Amino acid sequence: MQSIGVSTHNVMKTLILSHFKPYPPNHGAARRIWNMALNKAENGGEVIIIHNALNGPNKKIKTYINGITVIQTPLPLTDMRKKHFLFQNNPLMLLELIKNKDADEVRFEFPYLLPIAVFAKLFRKKLVYSAHGIEYEWQKKLYNRNPLWIWTTKIIEKAALNLSDEIICISSKDKQKLQKLYKIKQGKIRVIEHKVDMEEVKKARPYKFKKKTVLFIGSQLHPANKEAIEKIYYKIMPKVLEKRKDIQFCFIGKNPPEWLKGPNILVMPEIYDRNVFPYIKGADVCIAPIFKGSGVRIKILEYLACNKQVITTRKGIEGIKERKNLTIANSIEEFSKNILKIIAE
Repeated sequence: MQSIGVSTHNVMKTLILSHFKPYPPNHGAARRIWNMALNKAENGGEVIIIHNALNGPNKKIKTYINGITVIQTPLPLTDMRKKHFLFQNNPLMLLELIKNKDADEVRFEFPYLLPIAVFAKLFRKKLVYSAHGIEYEWQKKLYNRNPLWIWTTKIIEKAALNLSDEIICISSKDKQKLQKLYKIKQGKIRVIEHKVDMEEVKKARPYKFKKKTVLFIGSQLHPANKEAIEKIYYKIMPKVLEKRKDIQFCFIGKNPPEWLKGPNILVMPEIYDRNVFPYIKGADVCIAPIFKGSGVRIKILEYLACNKQVITTRKGIEGIKERKNLTIANSIEEFSKNILKIIAE
């Protein structure tokens, strides 16, 4: 019998397990999952994504989109929809995995679905862990969890890494961190960089803003984005408007704070679930004052793909090779000065 993790043929069928719905791909993690799935499907593979029903109707929904089968599994207990990812190991998701046990590989996104994904080992399938960052680091530095939760996250992440036959991550920086923190063997982990859908970029027509516009994209549900919005509103924006009253700051992202309002502020939360490329193309400058976290900031890759001038931090460019049109600013003063400089050009 063939040994675990070794295949004598090219992978033809892939199961992807996700605790959240990856389509429509309306945030960074979802876009990464969806683009990687599309790439497999376009290269002749069969791809099935199984995810929980965290939002919308709590029922089974099976759809076929762009060559990919997407199966939503309802959560048996309503409370499961409100709890952390760790509590969303849905037995109905496991049932779908068993139905598709002929898959060549099973890939799980983030470490929390390991209890479901590990059943792939019983079927002697290749188990692949897809790391979107260093989860332990996120929980410790961004979410400010209590010590017990941080310790639990580290144990789960370590188990996900050790039990998987292969690990894919988003940047060489993350690869180095995972190897150092968890002593991962050389060759077990590889980097698959995020790809922006350039066909969508090419099709997008610039949105016509009524004023010179500084754009930030990101849901406030993410701690790093929440901090960025606060820095823009309370520190960067006042310095810019002190010099130029004709500039507006546009925020695209879910759950914007109630205090995010004013004559020079445009808030467009509904756009987050749509194609954001027209709004990126229509902006005069795109910013990402990101100071914490790990992984690649997909919003920055999308800014650059639209050939926009981008201002971000050294933390924001981790894992990004492209440097054209990119300005590094590590202080509020540098952000405001560069915004004014770019808009004046």
